Amino acid sequence: MSSIIRGSISSRQRPLLGADSSRFDVWGLLLDNRGNSAEQLLFLSSMITVSNIIRRAIPDDAVLLSELALRSKGHWGYSQEFLESCRSELTVDARRIGSDDYHCFVAVQDDRVIGFYTAANVSKNTYELDALFVEPEHIGTGVGRSLLQHAIQSLSELGAEHLIIQGDPHAGDFYAAAGARQTGSRESESIPGRFLPVFKIDIASC
Repeated sequence: MSSIIRGSISSRQRPLLGADSSRFDVWGLLLDNRGNSAEQLLFLSSMITVSNIIRRAIPDDAVLLSELALRSKGHWGYSQEFLESCRSELTVDARRIGSDDYHCFVAVQDDRVIGFYTAANVSKNTYELDALFVEPEHIGTGVGRSLLQHAIQSLSELGAEHLIIQGDPHAGDFYAAAGARQTGSRESESIPGRFLPVFKIDIASC
């Protein structure tokens, strides 16, 4: 990794980043690594092997994404009863896809959607990551990291300064590796009395 950070990879060799369909520019992020911790550099370097296309979602994706979210949630061993309780909260609203205040992107591999994220504008400079889910067989392969970094860069380009995340307790280390810090907790919309950690990413410092 040190040879990459020293700049031995030229800009022409980096994957290209586009707003609608992209291979994430991890090379550029690694080369411009000033201020990143060793943990964040490891987070970025692990994305180099990911060659998924990230594109904007379309309304027709909504049903597929909703079912993907349930499968991904189930990866952590939750019961079927628990997952059914979460179904409404995990359902992607096709009517919101494409709206100005709601951003939804999907990761595609071999023409198959294998992950997605949604982010909603909650105030002038703040967005909330409503969802970030990956197909169970792709968890731990860098797809989620690519999606999160895509969200951070895309929202930065829109002038966002903060990203709020109500995360699953199993995802704490994942978000911490991306530079998030836990700021509190919030009651689940699906399970009364269950409190979930809330994280914040300062986009300007990423």
